[in-house]
Amino acid sequence: MHRKWTYKKQLLLYFAGVFTVFTALIVLFQLSSERRYKEEILQSKLSVYADIIAQTEDYPEVLSILPSELRVTVIDKDGKVIFDSRADVDSLDNHIMRPEVQQSLASSEGFAIRVSDTTGIPYFYFAKSYGGFVVRVAIPYEVDVRRFFQPDTLFLILVFSLFVVALFSLIFLADHFGEGISRLHSFAEAAEKGAVDYASITFPDSELGAIGNKMLESYRRLEQSNNMIALEKERLLLHIHYYDGGIAIFSPEREKLYANYKFIQIVNTLLDRPTPDINDIWKSSVFAPLYEFLDHSTPVKTDFPPVFRFKLPKGGRNYDIQMLVYPDNGFEITINDVTETEKNRNMKQQMTNNIAHELRTPVSSIRGYLETLISCPDVPDERKQVFIDRAYVQTLRLSDLIRDIALITKIEEAPEQLQKEKVSLKSVSDEIFEEFREPLESRRIQVENMLSDDLVIQGNASLIYAVFRNLVENSLKYAGDGIRIHLECYAKSDGHYHFTYYDTGKGVNEEHLSRIFERFYRVSEGRTRDAGGSGLGLSIVRNAIAFHGGDIRAVNRKEGGLEFIFSLKIS
Repeated sequence: MHRKWTYKKQLLLYFAGVFTVFTALIVLFQLSSERRYKEEILQSKLSVYADIIAQTEDYPEVLSILPSELRVTVIDKDGKVIFDSRADVDSLDNHIMRPEVQQSLASSEGFAIRVSDTTGIPYFYFAKSYGGFVVRVAIPYEVDVRRFFQPDTLFLILVFSLFVVALFSLIFLADHFGEGISRLHSFAEAAEKGAVDYASITFPDSELGAIGNKMLESYRRLEQSNNMIALEKERLLLHIHYYDGGIAIFSPEREKLYANYKFIQIVNTLLDRPTPDINDIWKSSVFAPLYEFLDHSTPVKTDFPPVFRFKLPKGGRNYDIQMLVYPDNGFEITINDVTETEKNRNMKQQMTNNIAHELRTPVSSIRGYLETLISCPDVPDERKQVFIDRAYVQTLRLSDLIRDIALITKIEEAPEQLQKEKVSLKSVSDEIFEEFREPLESRRIQVENMLSDDLVIQGNASLIYAVFRNLVENSLKYAGDGIRIHLECYAKSDGHYHFTYYDTGKGVNEEHLSRIFERFYRVSEGRTRDAGGSGLGLSIVRNAIAFHGGDIRAVNRKEGGLEFIFSLKIS
């Protein structure tokens, strides 16, 4: 794979190339200038020789005073050789086409370096025109002349030295600037991959390094901000995903951006026909109020986000639908199934009314007895005692009611506050039967407690006590006299004990069996509340058994009487 050069190498190569070309041009220019200068010197010297020869006709005599290596040729204007110091003129061809001759005829002087056609030796030719003839002098282009034309060694050494110094300077500058650029490049690549190692990234001490450090710090802050935004986004998506109701977020163009599965589920429940496309809600009349509100509220022109909310009943369920419009005209829709909430609210309201009703009777009785005693001081003592005894009975009934209300509220709303421990069911049931021994004996009620001593569960002792107490109280109040009470654990399975509790009394009409565990439910006949009580006893029994992981149901026995079949989790 081709590896891209680093900026440092690119910078060094670029400047080295530019400087090399610049140096080469200087050297070439200098060499060219020096050569022209030496050519001019040589031409001047040869021009003097030509002038001397042109002023005489005795060429051999003149040659004796000139350098021995000098070759002299005299040529007429037509190119015919008149004299040549090195060859017989008859053997020489016409020289009109010689380049140096052509130049001299054109501009009085000319020169050329070439091999002689006559001798086969390279010469430096110089020709000078004197009107009717041309004098050409030449010296062999041998070692001495070649050495004369060679460039100045000192100049080349100087240029080479400067080149080396400049090259090392370029290496230093490239290293100084290229290192910063390379590190910036490495940082940019790491940032693009999202894998910046802040501990290992450093920049040189330069202006470029200062810029790099500022960029690194800015990126660090940006990355921290992005991480925080990503974390908040993840939290928001988790919140939306696990939100109890349905929630969806839409763009300003009313296109779905995100919707949790509950929103999709509820929307398909509300629409006339299921659809995989959530954007189909805008085609349904069910969501028309949202569409109208959105048209009215966008674009957003207030500092507070517009909110619209309405309730929608569908299929026996009640839904609360809310739209919140964002400042950018995007919006969210939440849909919550409030059926159970409404039901609980109605139940609490009904319970409040029932409690008020149940409290009204004992409070009114107590008030009536006390007002009679206060307003009629002459009432006989025996009568006063009757009023006091009746008022006391009502206070007991009121205390039972308050106790039972507090207990059932704690079971339903704060079960985590109820501590669990090992509870012996035999001991609790024996304690209950001993507590009610006198009323049981007075009404000739026979007790059959078949529980064994090894029946132990992990539970709340107070609630287990309330279960057996209320079952026994229910038999005492409603079953009648001369009956039998039977308590037995008839099975153990799936980590539960299974029990039966029954009396052989009057029983309950079938139409009331499914409702006797409701709070304050009144049976029209048979078992009524004329015998007193809070009306919450069996409701406490059901909730206490549910707290212990079991369930309970009531049936009328074929032999007569009412039977409760229930279970309790062992641990």
